[in-house]
Amino acid sequence: KNVVDSELEKRGVEVSKDLCEHFPYSRQDLFNIVKVNGIRTFQTLIRDHGKGHGCDICKPAVASILATCWNEHILATDHVPLQDTNDTFMANMQKNGTYSIVP
Repeated sequence: KNVVDSELEKRGVEVSKDLCEHFPYSRQDLFNIVKVNGIRTFQTLIRDHGKGHGCDICKPAVASILATCWNEHILATDHVPLQDTNDTFMANMQKNGTYSIVP
């Protein structure tokens, strides 16, 4: 992505730094919004600063930001629905449906 973005910028094409279609902000911008405004849930963040319901890109990113800002476990009850399968079970799901556990 960085190579493509760099080449597009060289050609004068404006490249979006938005995290995804649900948030018109970069990850760093979202971190600052969460910290400054004291936001503690994904629902509050998307209601006040985003649109839609979120996706597989923004949900884990926001869960990580929330855990970092407020020193909460990444698998706290409010954060679990935001994680993908591998992060939820702290294992890697294989193509055949089995898991390899991350120590």
